[in-house]
Amino acid sequence: MPVIRFIPYEEIDKTKWDNAIRSSSNSLIYAESSYLDAMADRWDALISDEYQLLMPICSREKFGIRYIYQPAFIQQLGIFGQDQNISAYTHSFLEAIPGTYRLVETTLNASNVVQDLPNGWQVQYRTNFLRSLNNGYRTTRQGYDAYLRQRVNRAGRQGLEYRDSQDIGFAIKAYRDLYRLRIPDFSDRDYTQFGLLCGLLQESGRLIIRQAVDSTSGQVYALILLLKDDRRLYNMISCIWPEGKKKGANYFLFDQVIREFSGSPLSLDFEGSDVPGIAYFYEKFSDKKEIYPFIRLNRLPWLLRILKP
Repeated sequence: MPVIRFIPYEEIDKTKWDNAIRSSSNSLIYAESSYLDAMADRWDALISDEYQLLMPICSREKFGIRYIYQPAFIQQLGIFGQDQNISAYTHSFLEAIPGTYRLVETTLNASNVVQDLPNGWQVQYRTNFLRSLNNGYRTTRQGYDAYLRQRVNRAGRQGLEYRDSQDIGFAIKAYRDLYRLRIPDFSDRDYTQFGLLCGLLQESGRLIIRQAVDSTSGQVYALILLLKDDRRLYNMISCIWPEGKKKGANYFLFDQVIREFSGSPLSLDFEGSDVPGIAYFYEKFSDKKEIYPFIRLNRLPWLLRILKP
C-alpha cells in the first residue's frame, strides 16, 4: 500500500496537483485547485507517492470543532489517480483522515467503490447520469426512446430558438430565484464564489451558456450553464420557467446541446439527481448511470453527537 501523507493547503504544489488531477483516470473538474480555491472555505489534501493518488479535504471550523463538508456546486470529490484500481485504496485513505476532524460528511467519486469501511463510517449511494457525445447526433437521436422522441418533436414545434449567452449573472440569479426552496443551504457566499469561478472559466473558454427562447419575442424559457474540461460538460445550472414547461423547452434545450456537441470526445454530465422527477428527465436523455458514495463519520463529543445524529 502507498504511504499516504496529510498535506496542508500551504504546502500543496498546485502545478503538480492539477497535472495529477487532469491526468487521472477518473479526473473531474471539481478537484482542480482553482475550483477548490473558489468553492471551499479551506482545503487540504491526502497525497501518496509524489502526487500519484490524491484526495482533497474540504473543511470548516465551528465552535473550535473542525469538520469535513461538501462545498456548494461540487458533486463528487474523493480519491483521484492514474491507477485503474483506485477503489483498492478507499479504505486506506479514509483511515488516513486525521482524527482532528470530528465530523465527516462528503462525497467520494464513482471510481471509489466502498467495500470495506473502517469502523464507525456510514455510506449512502447517490445517482448521476451521463450521455456520451462521441457519436454523431443522428445515431444518438436514434437511441432516444419513443417517449423522449415524442417530447422533443413536440417541443420543436413550439417556436423555440436555441441561443448562445454570455450572461453568467442572469443564469445564476435565475437559478437562485427559481429554486430557492429546493437549495436552501446555498449561501450568498456560495453564489458569489461560483460566479467568480464561472468568470475565470469563461475567460479560458471552459464555460458554456445556452438558452431556449421564444423565436419572436426573445423571452427566455429555459437555460443551461455548463462547465467544460477535456472529458465532460457539467450541467451546473439548469433552469426552466413555468411558461417553458408548457412548451417542453427543457426537452428542446437538452436535445440541442446534445446536437451541438455530438461527435466530440466528451460526455454530458447531468449532475444527478436523486429527486424522482428530475432523475426521470435526466435518465431519459442519458446512456449511463453512475453511482457514487456519500460517506459520513460522526466522532463529535457525545452531547453534540446526540444533537446531530
